[in-house]
Amino acid sequence: FTLEHGTVGPNSNISWEGEELLASAAGFTARWKGSLSGGTGAGDTSIALAFHWSDITVDREGLHPISLDGPGLTATAAGPRLDLASDGGELTVTLDLPDSKIKDLTVLGRLLPPKAPLTIRPGSPALIRAHLVLQGPSAKGELSIDGGQVGVGVGDQTLRGGFYAEVKVKEGDLQSGDFDISGTSVGFRGAAFSGPGGPTKGDPWSGEALVSEGSLHTKVPGDLKVKVKLKMTDTRPVVALFAANYKPVGWFKGFLDIKDVAGGAGLAMEGTTTVIDGVDIQGNGLQMQGRMRLKGGRLDGAFYAQIHHLSAAVSIENGKRHWKLINARKWYDALH
Repeated sequence: FTLEHGTVGPNSNISWEGEELLASAAGFTARWKGSLSGGTGAGDTSIALAFHWSDITVDREGLHPISLDGPGLTATAAGPRLDLASDGGELTVTLDLPDSKIKDLTVLGRLLPPKAPLTIRPGSPALIRAHLVLQGPSAKGELSIDGGQVGVGVGDQTLRGGFYAEVKVKEGDLQSGDFDISGTSVGFRGAAFSGPGGPTKGDPWSGEALVSEGSLHTKVPGDLKVKVKLKMTDTRPVVALFAANYKPVGWFKGFLDIKDVAGGAGLAMEGTTTVIDGVDIQGNGLQMQGRMRLKGGRLDGAFYAQIHHLSAAVSIENGKRHWKLINARKWYDALH
């Protein structure tokens, strides 16, 4: 191993194996058993290094340790030279994580704001895999999560079934922790609903949210701002979120039976605040619109639904819902 003015020289080799190999990026640290090998070329300073972690634990301030059970994480670093006095910006680092098991996705729950209308339920095992390319502070790549029995809380309901998330990192800055996640998709396949009293009737539910515009800032809780396009087999999650006490309105059940609906919405999470706005769902004679703001435990918002000649609106003030069945459209518009 040779050094020339702080740069690793030609014909240098390194090999190491131990119990505690650490790597950090964007506030996350991977650690546990690992190995390192590589070196420079015979006649120049070009360098290639390979890192491997097994029995991985990922740490982030504010989160419980995340254990990954699988083949391990591999990182390769290559570049024209390695200057020990630099920040490694001259290297291109490629991270590959094959399918690895997370025992329960609730370890990620603290990334969501406290008392958020969407929560991760216990008993949600999943597989995670990732491919990321890092060049200095910039990052791009993708991360995937798949689980057969993942539970998500929506209002007072639980949606549980086949879950997937394909997180696209179009562009990211590891120093600031800001990432463009446009193109990300999240969804459920064949999921079942249950309420406080147990399973509810209805066909298996499927739906997908595709992020047309999106940014993520990695901290705890995380800052998220996205616009999504929605496709759903029916409206049950929307009704559970906005109209939790629809049951006294008997004919309102008809809104749940409208199949194959689509639309869009905006979602922003920052600190203790969650905002859902621009909700516009349509299909087969149905129209739904709404907005919601949760801050510091206070929930406010409004919701409107129409199917053919029937309509209803609800205002939400500090968690209390007030219904309007006559002149609902005019009443809802006035709430703006």
